[in-house]
Amino acid sequence: MEDTAPFSQLYDEVQVLSNQPNANFMVNSQVINTIMPSGLQGEIFQNSGDYFSYCISTDKQRQMGELVFKPDTCQIKYKMRVMAAPNKLPGFFKISGYEQVVKHGPAMLMTRAQMAHIVDRISETFPALGEVRKKVIMENEPSSYGLLKDNLMVKVLPDTTRD
Repeated sequence: MEDTAPFSQLYDEVQVLSNQPNANFMVNSQVINTIMPSGLQGEIFQNSGDYFSYCISTDKQRQMGELVFKPDTCQIKYKMRVMAAPNKLPGFFKISGYEQVVKHGPAMLMTRAQMAHIVDRISETFPALGEVRKKVIMENEPSSYGLLKDNLMVKVLPDTTRD
């Protein structure tokens, strides 16, 4: 899962955007390996090993160089690869072979290093978001890779009292 593959390609290599201002804009990124629920097979991917695009958007207009992105559109795109598509994975209820389950909140598993890469790229691409992230990290102690802790799980013996 930790392995990624770097790539470089033109932003508009098939020249769909005629006369666009960033004609020679290069995208330098990496393919991020993930585990997807098999219930998304046929919708996001066909088989394990397939590539798909993962888009991140915000509700505000963002600008990168001369490119202006409308709100709620693909503002940052990642190239992802499905490394495995299990029907069940212990502890992850959204990893399912049932399409109905994953429609209520699709899940995707990746390492913290990969998630940190995504968050860092968002912060670099849109400096305003990067500044907000710095403030949040100063107020909330991050866990590994500079990511905030999103939950805490504690195992308790079955007969433990509330006190």
